[in-house]
Amino acid sequence: MHYYVLVYKIKSSDFIWIVKRDTHYNDLLDRIYKIDELKSYKSDIDKYYIIKQNNCCNEIENVEEIKQFTIFKPDDNSELIFETT
Repeated sequence: MHYYVLVYKIKSSDFIWIVKRDTHYNDLLDRIYKIDELKSYKSDIDKYYIIKQNNCCNEIENVEEIKQFTIFKPDDNSELIFETT
């Protein structure tokens, strides 16, 4: 199993925060406000990423409990799908 997260990172910070999460990629995209603007977003200060978190069968029940602005820690099971510039 896997799930997808939209995360936010200030470039000068070590922290990455969860903005939105979903078990289906298209559902996540539907929930992202102004997705077209995000695709063309450019900043010297911050970035957005969409990450697919793989092999999380033990955690999948908890995906709906993940709160917005929880700190996200990528690991070996994290796969980068999208990144702003």
